[in-house]
Amino acid sequence: MRRLCAGLAPLGLLAVCVAPVAASSPDPCRPQCRFLAADPNNYQLADKPADGLVLDRIVIGNSGTTYGAALADYQNPSLESSVNYVVRSADGQVTEMVRPNGIPFFTDNYSYNLHAVGIEVEGTAEQGATWYTPSAYRSVAALTRRVSARYGVPVDQQHIIGEDQVPAESPGDIAGMGWGPGPYWDWQRLMAMVPPKDAHPSARSTTAGRVPRPGTVLTIAPDFATNLQTLRVCASAAPQSCTLRTQPSNFLFARTGPRDSAPLFADPGLPAGIAGTDRIEDWGARLRQGMQFVVADQQGDWTAVWFCGHKVWFLNPGGTHTRTDGGRRLIVRPKPGRTSIPVYGSNYPEAGAYPPGQTPTAQIPLGVYTIPEGQSYVATAPATPAQDFSTDPPDTVITGSDRYISVQFNHRLAWLKSTDVEVVRR
Repeated sequence: MRRLCAGLAPLGLLAVCVAPVAASSPDPCRPQCRFLAADPNNYQLADKPADGLVLDRIVIGNSGTTYGAALADYQNPSLESSVNYVVRSADGQVTEMVRPNGIPFFTDNYSYNLHAVGIEVEGTAEQGATWYTPSAYRSVAALTRRVSARYGVPVDQQHIIGEDQVPAESPGDIAGMGWGPGPYWDWQRLMAMVPPKDAHPSARSTTAGRVPRPGTVLTIAPDFATNLQTLRVCASAAPQSCTLRTQPSNFLFARTGPRDSAPLFADPGLPAGIAGTDRIEDWGARLRQGMQFVVADQQGDWTAVWFCGHKVWFLNPGGTHTRTDGGRRLIVRPKPGRTSIPVYGSNYPEAGAYPPGQTPTAQIPLGVYTIPEGQSYVATAPATPAQDFSTDPPDTVITGSDRYISVQFNHRLAWLKSTDVEVVRR
């Protein structure tokens, strides 16, 4: 932890690091840092990954409020919410509120909180370009580099993700999931700042501007500065009062056919009036920069990919909005003989894995989503064991025999049970 905080100073960051999660842990940054811990009701004591919890993701979100208000919220025990780091927009000041080895209640998916470090940028997703300053990007990049180096989180966009990619744990929670940092966060800029300086260029070799072929894996890669998209922003207090906003964005619209007039894809988990629209909160109709999909078809300037159990199309003249990454990718598809397979938002263990007296956490399929036979999806990593966590007794990690594979399913990630899929490499 000392190296993590000390590494921010040469980058010109104002680091404010909190007291350790465990009382017995050494002070991580004193005397350089002042401390601001989240209320103990807003996180759990743990020692990941030493206790067996896999720590394999960094999740970036936005506060939805000011920096000061966010810090106050996470010190409020009634909110039951916190994050590892909060970044101030004006100057990139960083406040650590939960040590990376603890479990903050950051996203609305506890299964993801178990395995991630959360970074929150001051500001609202609707006004992201106003809040996301050069100082904020520098701080987030520095934190991401240091956390990745210390905990072995892969430096790619399958493991450095947005809160908008975190799935719901149950079908009824889909519509309420957070969608920050939103369409105006420049992932292209951030990822250019994250790779270590000594990384060999061949490790990041890509092929851009090539027309995709069906069956291959592509990465969504529009140029942020020139990718002008128009979204409808409606006031929550007056939903009929909307304005159109056109500005640089990190996504491409997903349509139901290979033409501009085709309807936008309507995610079945989103409510009527939001799904299949150009409203800013309709994340279901967007293919975001860095996401990877399997090509399903190609017609003229339009490319189709498998997405949310369907074939969706996006404008991609000459392959200019996509790239092919170097290296082989894991692809999963329903096992032969299965007409469809369920999709999960969590990867909790089977009931038999829990100790006597402990109530198992329900592992519920996201019933509005399935993957039919004939479709393929890109896995973010090989299968991992299902895990849960308990504080009684303290720092108890429950690991099951079931294994799950994380895939880019739609705009969000999802879990597939390893026994339901066939794994291939491309």
